[in-house]
Amino acid sequence: MSPLLPLRIGCVPFLNARPLIAAFPHPPELAEPAQLAQRLAAGHLDLALVPSFSALDQGWSAVAGFGIACLGEVRSVLLLRRGPREAVRTVALDHGSRTSANLLRLLFLRHWHQPVTFLPQDTPADAQLWIGDRALHQRRKINPELIDDLGAAWFDWTGLPFVFAVWALRPGFNLSPAAADQLRAWCRAGLARRPHLSTSEEEHHYLTEAIRYDIGDPEHQALARFGTELLAANLARVGHLGPWL
Repeated sequence: MSPLLPLRIGCVPFLNARPLIAAFPHPPELAEPAQLAQRLAAGHLDLALVPSFSALDQGWSAVAGFGIACLGEVRSVLLLRRGPREAVRTVALDHGSRTSANLLRLLFLRHWHQPVTFLPQDTPADAQLWIGDRALHQRRKINPELIDDLGAAWFDWTGLPFVFAVWALRPGFNLSPAAADQLRAWCRAGLARRPHLSTSEEEHHYLTEAIRYDIGDPEHQALARFGTELLAANLARVGHLGPWL
């Protein structure tokens, strides 16, 4: 039996995570990113693809090798504006991911140097944060001049990739080396299936060009920078991951 099969594993239901779980012998529990982090913190899951903010905020350990990242444009984490960005004073946040929301806070505070007020999702505002498949859908309907891609904005600011999600462990849980290797093997096998997982040229480009799945040294540097910026802005408590497995 696989060392991972007895574990309770969670993943997001978005297109960008589909390759990572395509080779899993049993489907993981699917939930919004913020909900996965809550379930992991509560001990209802052993391992989950959680927002990088949650892992940095809590100092969780993570499995090295694979996650959800980008280098420049990500296409599925967007600020959609009614007018020029310089005129934005209020932003409604997508409730699905704390990573994207806190990345946007940092961009306004530290990169664009623009004071704004953040509001709940679907509240009338000058701009709206969209993530995941919802953002991909909205992108088709909006004038490109009214869109800020947060992956591209982070790269413009730092010159680094951005890591949106990592495979994190619930607090106090020890994952065996064999189980970590099995997870990486399943992710690797799933990524090999990407040509068969998209239903359009747009999806194929998204899964093969926009999203980066390898988490190596540049991504580790990016996570460290994100954590440092979060701490400087008093947005996180720990600001770094626990040991990588």
